[in-house]
Amino acid sequence: VVWTEANRREIGLEEVVEWMSTKPAKFLGLSEQKGCLEEGFDADLVVFDPFEKFTVEKELIKYKNKFSPYEGEELQGVVKATYLR
Repeated sequence: VVWTEANRREIGLEEVVEWMSTKPAKFLGLSEQKGCLEEGFDADLVVFDPFEKFTVEKELIKYKNKFSPYEGEELQGVVKATYLR
């Protein structure tokens, strides 16, 4: 949802990454181990296709409660893989 709306408003992926990783790490006091790609930091990465679109369906929801206000909405951007540390 964040990427779909940012993209619609012509906000770049670099700024969204800052919102979703760099700034939260700093806010939570984790900026010496997370939030950027540098030697000595945890390399938590995602492989992300910013162009692929999908429709939110109950079968795609990964959390226990299968209700989403976005059900039926077409969103843009798909995480293909996640790598931790």
